[in-house]
Amino acid sequence: MAWQKNIRNINDGSYRSLSGAAAENLFFGRAQQAGFPCLSKEWRDMECDGAILSGRALYRIEIKGSSNNEFSLTHGQRAGVQIDKRVNKERLLSVEDCDFAVCIDKNNGDCYILPIDIAVIYGRKNISKNNIQTYREKWQLFVSSEDRLTEEEIKSGLLNYPLERIEMIADRFNIVAPNEDYRPMGTRRIRITAARRKELLIVLIWEYLATHLVEGQDLNEND
Repeated sequence: MAWQKNIRNINDGSYRSLSGAAAENLFFGRAQQAGFPCLSKEWRDMECDGAILSGRALYRIEIKGSSNNEFSLTHGQRAGVQIDKRVNKERLLSVEDCDFAVCIDKNNGDCYILPIDIAVIYGRKNISKNNIQTYREKWQLFVSSEDRLTEEEIKSGLLNYPLERIEMIADRFNIVAPNEDYRPMGTRRIRITAARRKELLIVLIWEYLATHLVEGQDLNEND
């Protein structure tokens, strides 16, 4: 059963802002329950919504809540009656904004742990739940280990590495890029051409890591 929403009939702009704050609080609660200490933003106009600590790394988080089938992957959108709608600062998320975009289903609290590399490569203003189903409840993507990415690789972002480094990482997981265009898991209209070898390998690396994690797996369990 979906959670109740706006039973006091607050105006749309104010409720959108309130609901956004609720999504942020949902994320922090879920992250801490999973074992990650969190930092929330102390100022509304900070570049990201918060951060989580995993090992020795602090990962910047952009939180995107939605009650429908799509999540926004943009930065700079503002809500509320006091906002001048003629001033549009909305743009696609970038690697400068965060390390992960966490999409939260406000109907049930499900969290989609989306690496910013994936959001940037997809290049979509909005993304459906089906498109990112691979990343649903994959909290262990925040955890580094010998059989995953290192803290440095997660924090730096794979898009910031040259192709040669990406090929070395792919070799660690025995990942081979196809010679034809590739459609990422869960997508229909997103295609990555073989000529975009670096981006293609990055998508395959994150998909490999996500699909080798059990959805919602306890962090104390063995893989």
